[in-house]
Amino acid sequence: MFIRESDKKVRFSMLLQNRENNSIKTKDILLVGIENDGRKIEWLNLGYLYSYLKDKGISSDVITGKETDLDIIKAIQIYNYKVIGFSLLQNNFLQTLNLCNKIRETSQTIKIVLGNSESNVYSEWILDNYKSIDVIIMGEGEISFYNVCKAIINNEPVNNILGIYYREKNTYIRTPPQPLIKNLDELPFPNRDVIYTDNNIHHLLGSRGCDGFCSFCESDLIFRTNNKNRNVRQRSVENIIDEVCYFIEKNSFTYFVFEDRTFICNSDHPIDRLRKMKSLLSTKKLNIQFSFYVRAEQITNEYCEALFSLKETGLDSIFIGIESGSEEDLKLFNKIARLNDNQKAINILRTYGVLDGSGGISLNFGLIPFHPYSSYNSIRQTLLFLQQNQLLLVNNYGEIINKMMISGTTPITQKLRRDGLLINLDKCPIIDPYLLVLA
Repeated sequence: MFIRESDKKVRFSMLLQNRENNSIKTKDILLVGIENDGRKIEWLNLGYLYSYLKDKGISSDVITGKETDLDIIKAIQIYNYKVIGFSLLQNNFLQTLNLCNKIRETSQTIKIVLGNSESNVYSEWILDNYKSIDVIIMGEGEISFYNVCKAIINNEPVNNILGIYYREKNTYIRTPPQPLIKNLDELPFPNRDVIYTDNNIHHLLGSRGCDGFCSFCESDLIFRTNNKNRNVRQRSVENIIDEVCYFIEKNSFTYFVFEDRTFICNSDHPIDRLRKMKSLLSTKKLNIQFSFYVRAEQITNEYCEALFSLKETGLDSIFIGIESGSEEDLKLFNKIARLNDNQKAINILRTYGVLDGSGGISLNFGLIPFHPYSSYNSIRQTLLFLQQNQLLLVNNYGEIINKMMISGTTPITQKLRRDGLLINLDKCPIIDPYLLVLA
């Protein structure tokens, strides 16, 4: 049974009560994902960490959602955890760091560890300004975090662990990078019983990394060993379907959103991968629906034939990052697909009934018409492109007024700094970007 919001509150209360009654064994690790902006997150990264630790013989607890600082501190005091790991995002940045300071005031022994993209970008700023932080995981988390936890549990030093920043006396030291996991099929499936979800829609990752290098996107950051390598790694289709089967053993029906920036990467025989997925899903006869991202430059008639064959096994929508009808914008965004690629993709998808809904698969598309470099002409070109292709009829009205997310983790943010369009010209984190960006 998966944890709804009300169930999660009960589970958290039981977590405290059971420990007070000594009815369960003490665990050494607590994983935390804080939500504070109204979004409900399915914390796949924490689910992966939980499963990886468990597979290695280390049990942990997970707290996600909107628990108060006092609730989390109470859990730490009751359970006497040795390590607490936080997933640091832009939307929980200051709240998480301030909570770390409060935790340090109540416990001098617990080790506080951060991970995820924002902690990677602002690692030195965090360590300079938040002395409560002991370790930051740099890059992919499973192996480095496990090694940190194992060392702390065994009272061993962490200085030989790859892929971390660690604090030592009055300074901090970065170790060499941890190599990426080569075979993603070797990872245990993320435990979804311990991560938050409030409905029947669940997220799944079929790969890590991305073929694209869009200037506004931060999704690939922690999987890059440097700014030039894309390091796309794919799970086998068999492994993905095994996870789907494992998941729906407890559910008669569910909806999966493949969160890969592109489920079918350009570099790995995308049509063969689509056909294999169709074959396996047909054999299993699973009662599911799903959607995933595709790339405009991939779309050909042969690709669409393989793609639309998946409709029989549950595919009901696709997402394409069109982003703009302005060639200048697409160049700024460093998109692989340019205007002619987008136009070609739309023309082909129209023949398959995607635009008017007659094909049984709906289209969602991404737009970024408003950004610090927008002009009257670029916005006009985008609106004309939408009008000429009848995309204004597609149910994506919110995208028409979408603005670019400005984050310290993206290449376009570095351009904004170089061009003097940011108020904070030092390395301070960008928390509320549209208060900091000068149009």
